[in-house]
Amino acid sequence: MYLSAIIPCYNIDKKLIERCIASILKQTYSDYEIIMVDDGSDAIHGEFLTDAAQLDSRIRLIRQENRGVSAARNTGVTQAAGEYITFIDADDVLTASFFEEAVSTAKTCAADIVMGMNRTTYSMDTEPSETDCSHKVRVFEHDQIKDIKKWMLGRVYGHLEGTYLGQGPWNRLIRRQLAIDTLFDERFPIGEDIVWNLQLLKKADKVCIVDSVWYIYYVNPTSSSRKYRENAIKESCDSLEEIAKHLDLDDDEQYVSYCYRCWGDLKRIYHCYLCYQGKNAAKQKKDLFNHAPWNVLSSKRFKKLCDFKHCFMRYLYVTRLVFVFYRSKRMIGQVLHKSKS
Repeated sequence: MYLSAIIPCYNIDKKLIERCIASILKQTYSDYEIIMVDDGSDAIHGEFLTDAAQLDSRIRLIRQENRGVSAARNTGVTQAAGEYITFIDADDVLTASFFEEAVSTAKTCAADIVMGMNRTTYSMDTEPSETDCSHKVRVFEHDQIKDIKKWMLGRVYGHLEGTYLGQGPWNRLIRRQLAIDTLFDERFPIGEDIVWNLQLLKKADKVCIVDSVWYIYYVNPTSSSRKYRENAIKESCDSLEEIAKHLDLDDDEQYVSYCYRCWGDLKRIYHCYLCYQGKNAAKQKKDLFNHAPWNVLSSKRFKKLCDFKHCFMRYLYVTRLVFVFYRSKRMIGQVLHKSKS
């Protein structure tokens, strides 16, 4: 068996998991297995997975107590039989050529990692489309691989409009032994995928990037990463400090990309925590302006290196207007949503 597709599952909607599995079964390449890891779903959602596992003989269902997405992925890795491994989120879908083109590239180039392009959708009814694919393959070896790090943090890579190289663990093939040697760090509830990607890149000898859309990422409003998180600030701080350990921050490209990642976490902290706190968030906001890792956003070096958009956002950070800006955008979005409904 050449490929193992690992799907971590926790209380996933029946329609979403069936949609995900259907997109895998439509692949033009057939030498694969599907490993669904049920990370402690309740009885009803667990039954959905039982039904889904009966859709094809290549599907295996593994159940475990709830330990988080990283533990579920690690379980899948240790149980995988394929020469290569890929991760798929249960609410996303694949284009039909993903496995065939990725496997062909892995074989032709003898690559440790093969990455493809993503598209984002806000509708769970979006059908995968493979239009506007150039199929161009870029090969990175040895010291060249460090150039990919910036795309794992905050910069967007994509020659085709609306496509990008994902920062998560999906939409790529990883040689199984490399995956076994680089399990996810289960200490981090967020940012674990960035740490994992950076660790993989350190160990890989050859990485291929293919300009073909293979993966449709669904922005699921019920995802745990978009819900209220009581420990959002500490989780982000711990994650960012760990990410910094795997970077060369003397390198300008890695430094500015790290700053972009810090900015992204600042935005997530607001939407997952601060917007719920009202006046009680005053001290937390003060800490975010005065302490590492976010104080890199006020540095002169970041100002010199960042693009126009982030220069404006840096101004909002330095003047402490950033959360006013996010609050205004949130209120406008809520008004527009009500007007449409």
